[in-house]
Amino acid sequence: MMQLAWALCVVLGIQLYIRRTYSLIVYSPFGAPDAAPYWTTEATIGTQKFNLIVDTGSSDTWVYDKGVSYNPGVRPVPHNEYACVKGPTSNCSYAGIFHVSYGGISSVQVAGNVTWDTVTISGSTVAAMGVEQTYQAGDLAGWSPDGILGLSFGINNNAVPKQQTFMERLMPTLPAPVFGVEFVSTPTQKVANVEFGFINQTKARAGLVTVPVKRPTWMLDGVSFSIAKNLKSSPVTDSGKPITMSLMFDTGGGPQMALEPRITQAYYAQVVGAKATDSSNTAYKFPCDAILPDVLLNFATGGTVGISGYSLSFNNPNADNMCTGPISSTGVTQGNARNDAIGGVGALFFQSKYVVFNMGPVPSMSFAIWNGTAEYLNPALVP
Repeated sequence: MMQLAWALCVVLGIQLYIRRTYSLIVYSPFGAPDAAPYWTTEATIGTQKFNLIVDTGSSDTWVYDKGVSYNPGVRPVPHNEYACVKGPTSNCSYAGIFHVSYGGISSVQVAGNVTWDTVTISGSTVAAMGVEQTYQAGDLAGWSPDGILGLSFGINNNAVPKQQTFMERLMPTLPAPVFGVEFVSTPTQKVANVEFGFINQTKARAGLVTVPVKRPTWMLDGVSFSIAKNLKSSPVTDSGKPITMSLMFDTGGGPQMALEPRITQAYYAQVVGAKATDSSNTAYKFPCDAILPDVLLNFATGGTVGISGYSLSFNNPNADNMCTGPISSTGVTQGNARNDAIGGVGALFFQSKYVVFNMGPVPSMSFAIWNGTAEYLNPALVP
């Protein structure tokens, strides 16, 4: 994630808003699942610099502590490690404790103390922010980033006492409680920016599709799907009714798109030569030269956003020249009813999109095809 903040200036008695664009770093290219693509931003905490994963799927901002420990046998890659140094902007006061387990996996968890310190991201500063520092990192040794910048809602923060997120602390200085993400990775372009405080209509190729968020997380309910091939799309249905599910939109997630099993099966039924790789048909492989259909997400309140089939292969051929892609049902939580599954889309979904997160009194998300995208998007995917 990030940031674009507005600074309020007074010039000759006239109030002027000055936009500051916060550029992000594309830390890892998209590719096979183990490439772990993520978007990062540089943050200064106290006097130290860190590359943090921009994460709309969590509400904790943490970095590695000096002397962090890992599980036995784990050989970590180098990280910048945090050690608070008292000074004009850092009093290093104790602010609590925290513990986070990602995906419910016991070996993928972080825990430690919380310290008050000053956080600056591309020129925007939050004083006395609760910075979580982990002294326990389990199996997270393979991550090159130095930690996570959580941009979900602070009510989900895992510290005791709870801490507000960077965005929540920044909001009083912004003209609007929004941030827009522009994470673009195409064959010819790589762009990564987050803008805070306003909606940049010039980033949208067409109009924005706005969808209300009903819970304090970046999750949308009642999402249905269509599969587009040869400029024609057909809805994914069961007994003539659209299959719907709840989706988390997680910039810090991996490349996978965790979809309800019937949706996954319907998608790969349209791919010539696709084969399930497990008995439950949750994951598939397909010929690397297969033409992959596009996917359309249809929102319950109206509007559609698409994902080009171009993006839906990892281009990771095995000995039989078979590839895999992000669409699977791995990690989907299935409820008791037929249309209450919970899944999510990760970092790959956001490439070639402009997405606005609104944290105001009526939270929402808005979607558009990024205005810089040209050559490979199916015209049917433009809202």
